[in-house]
This record gives sequence, structure tokens and C-alpha cells, in this order.
Amino acid sequence: MKHTVLGAIIRLVVGLIAMLPLTVKAGNPFGCDLFAAAVINDTSFIISGDRGNIFLSTDAGKSFLPIESLTQASLTSICFPDALNGWIVGQGGVILHSSDGGQTWELQNSGVTAYLMSVDFTDALIGCAVGANSTVIVTTDGGRTWMPSTFTLTRGVGGEYNLFSVKIIEPQIVCITGDMGRLFRSENFGLTWAEAVCPLYDEVIGEGRTLYAIAAAGGTLLAIGIDGTIVVSRDSAKTWMLADSGSKEPEYFSLVCVDDFCMAAGSGGNLLKTENSGDSWQTIPVPEKIYRAWLSGIALKKTAAGGVIGLVVGQYGTLGIINDAGIIWH
Repeated sequence: MKHTVLGAIIRLVVGLIAMLPLTVKAGNPFGCDLFAAAVINDTSFIISGDRGNIFLSTDAGKSFLPIESLTQASLTSICFPDALNGWIVGQGGVILHSSDGGQTWELQNSGVTAYLMSVDFTDALIGCAVGANSTVIVTTDGGRTWMPSTFTLTRGVGGEYNLFSVKIIEPQIVCITGDMGRLFRSENFGLTWAEAVCPLYDEVIGEGRTLYAIAAAGGTLLAIGIDGTIVVSRDSAKTWMLADSGSKEPEYFSLVCVDDFCMAAGSGGNLLKTENSGDSWQTIPVPEKIYRAWLSGIALKKTAAGGVIGLVVGQYGTLGIINDAGIIWH
């Protein structure tokens, strides 16, 4: 069960961080580790981290201001389906909602206390969040009410199963990734679930390679995780095939796509990119000092002019601003 245990430790460390005394590494501009990021529009960026930290930029990442979050929980996933409405989830079942582009936030009642690790919305109403202990919750009214989705399957999915990432593929079709490289798919927005066919999980020995993130590149779905593992689906998440990332050592915690362009971030400052929906991957060089940090969050968005902008964030307040061909590190 090596990968299952290691995967849980790596991803859930963000929860443990909130229990430790605050130590700010020299040169950390935010005073915290950063876990997630989102691009709201061409000039508005938002990032979140431990102890309820949220920072907002309205000048394309040149400067960031702290935003009141109403919580001390670690905040690990952000989703903005439009320029006004956004959600952030994290430790202890915390869900925050903003209706003014991230300037102010209010708490929503998730109905759960499990660590929420990922959130996805298709618009201002339809959303899903997943987390530790087989937790899946859904909303159809913008989070005014969150309903539990009963995630009970055979073959050993129990109360200790961790779900790391969620992607709403179509209005009713949802895919989630979890421990041991197992992926699950619902065709009725979480009422029932079926396990997707994936080569990563060995039923005989009950082990597999954990997948931490899922993203869509056009009609292709990609998921990435431990040991540089990448799997690809071209049939709406029913079946998955192994792909070659060219990177066998690090764990990758985040994966985001814009059209055919995707980026993945992980441990040891590792970054990957593809410009053909995952058919081939390239390592993105980073400064030597970035190797000391794990990178846990990426955000990408196509600009009005057709370019790509974004952010990558991680440990020690690491921040990179993405602009088409390059990354400027702060």
C-alpha cells in the first residue's frame, strides 16, 4: 500500500501545516505556503494558502493584497466559472463563495467536516467538491445548499478513501480521481457512481499509482499523479490509457488545460507542459531556488487577445506569473 499511504501523506500535509506554529522562510512575500490559484480575467488573479490566507491581484500579478477569508482553515482549491462568482474549499469542510470577483467572501454550509481537496463549477449554479473519507458533495443553486453524494462502491472503497480532484465533463457527467489510481464516473451528477477502466490499479494486490489532478483538453481528459504518471481518456472518462510524461520521479499535484495547451506542477519545483493535448510533454526549466519548493497549484486562462496567462504557486510563497512563452518568478 506504499503509494496509497504516500499519496495521502503528501496531499494531506496541507492540513497538518495549519496545526504547526507559523514559520516564515526568508524572502516569502506572503508569509505562508500557497496551495491554489485562479485567473479571474486578464488582470485579476487570486491565490490561497494555509491559515485561511487569500490574496488578490488586480494588476496581472504585479502586486497582491490580502483578502479577509473568515476562516483559519487551509484553502486548497479555487474555481471561478465566470468573472464574478468563485468558490474556494479546504480543511474541515470549509467552502467560501465570492460574487464580486474575489474581493469579498462568505462562508457556505458544506454539511461536512472532511478535508475538501478539489472543487469544480460549470457556471454560477452547478458545482461539485470532493475530499477525504470518500466525501463528495454537489450543488445546483450556487452553493446555497450542498447535498451529499453517496459514494459507496464495492472493491474496497470505504470511509478512508481519499478523493483528490473533480472535473464536471458535461452537465450530468462527473469524474473524480483518488487513491491507488482509481477513477470514478457519474452520469447523473453524483446519484450513482461507477469505476472507470484504468490500468493503474491492481485489484489482486490492491495497490496502484495515486492520481492527484484531472483536466480537460478539448475532447481529451488527462489525469496526473505520483511518479510522473499520466493517463488519458477520449471517451468521456469511461476508459483510460497510460501516456508517457517523460518524467518518472516527481509527484504532480496540479494539472490545468486551455484548449490543447496544458501544464502540470509538482514536487521539487517540477513543471511539465504539452501543446498537443498530452500527446507529448516537455519539462519546463525553473531557477535552481525553485527546486526547494513543491508546486501545488496552477491556473491558466486564454486572454481576450488569444494568448495564455496564468499562475503557478507553491511552498514558501512561491509564485510564478505565466505569460505565453515564459514564467516570471517572484
